[in-house]
Amino acid sequence: MNMWQLDWSKLAEVLTYNAKQPMIFSSGLFLFLFLGFSLIYMLLQKKDTARILFVTLFSYYFYYKSSGFYFFLLGVVTVTDFLLAGRMANTETQWKRRVLLLASLGINLGLLCYFKYTNFFYQILAPLWNGKFQPLDIFLPVGISFFTFQSLSYTIDVYRRELVPLNRLLDYTFYVSFFPQLVAGPIVRARDFIPQIRQPLFVSSEMFGTGVFFIISGLFKKAVISDYISVNFVERIFDNPALYSGVENLFGVYGYALQIYCDFSGYSDMAIGFALLLGFRFPMNFNSPYKADSITDFWHRWHISLSTWLRDYLYISLGGNRKGKVRTYINLCLTMLLGGLWHGACLFLRRIDGNAPHTPFQIPCLFAEQTFSPIQLVPFHRHQLFILQRLPQRRNALPQHTAFLRISVPHLLHIHLSVAPFRQIFSVNRDSTRMFCKSQV
Repeated sequence: MNMWQLDWSKLAEVLTYNAKQPMIFSSGLFLFLFLGFSLIYMLLQKKDTARILFVTLFSYYFYYKSSGFYFFLLGVVTVTDFLLAGRMANTETQWKRRVLLLASLGINLGLLCYFKYTNFFYQILAPLWNGKFQPLDIFLPVGISFFTFQSLSYTIDVYRRELVPLNRLLDYTFYVSFFPQLVAGPIVRARDFIPQIRQPLFVSSEMFGTGVFFIISGLFKKAVISDYISVNFVERIFDNPALYSGVENLFGVYGYALQIYCDFSGYSDMAIGFALLLGFRFPMNFNSPYKADSITDFWHRWHISLSTWLRDYLYISLGGNRKGKVRTYINLCLTMLLGGLWHGACLFLRRIDGNAPHTPFQIPCLFAEQTFSPIQLVPFHRHQLFILQRLPQRRNALPQHTAFLRISVPHLLHIHLSVAPFRQIFSVNRDSTRMFCKSQV
């Protein structure tokens, strides 16, 4: 009898939030819970409202297990944008509609700025009053960058009259919180996802097979390749680069490029796979980026859902290329700047000048990494742009008399001496955001 008795305290510990062990797709707990979830999901196949409510509750629990009690932010964004969009649809006066849109932008972007930039600006301003910088205890909720952009796609489309607002809060809550894409994308737009919500649940054999393939391949990339080479290869080299030969350091650079791709694309693949098993289709997010033959082609293939979101909702809204050459370049720079801000305050400039004291200058934004001297700017190869995320923490690895510019994750554009190559990136055909069942690994 004792072997069948449950340790309720242990069970409660497993099922409640643990900051050291947040629930992700590759965790055993999630895979176990997903099996039970799938059984109930199929039993509710013909009961749309009950099924949507069940998935929504599971999604909120999933987010609770990932970020703790910050799941209430998800509810704040959902309710406010739902109400603002509904009011917008019933308002004909243009300036009032614009005020409602600005309110939505302010709420969503305000949350991003608070969680990502409060400590950043505090660190900048503290020396002005001779204060000592002590970071505030601000926890960055997982996935906040993704679900805020998703929700903004809804209010912006309603503002443009390209989407009829939902009349059920439950449906909109389901869209914003749908757990496969909640914490790490891809960014699924309202116009693509909302029409699928009330469709009869149907999972074809092709969708099932493709979904299983995505889950297995994504799990392999995330748990086997990315996590393994990170712990057993990349981190060892970057922690003590002087202990290894030049060739080994070079392999460490390429290993890190492989690690970050497998980590991000692996999670996106799993999200697409789980969505397919539930009868929903997500847009492609990665398309074999390391097969690209140019920087422009690379950014057509990397984090596609973000780059196309920036193009359609920011670059085009600023005027795109319709207002002359100078304005086009300004729009491109603003788009890349704001896209960099989306990633957080992780770009800084540090001068290392012999025995002179190190003076850091932290700057939010820009596009990618460059190493430069006072007289030249040298572009990096597309694989090398990943290494600069890690080097600032290993100052001995940097040569002296070098200025260093860095961003944490290369999610936007590679800097060139001219802005002109950016134009091709934002002229990508809308077919790149197509809903799909196939992927290139």
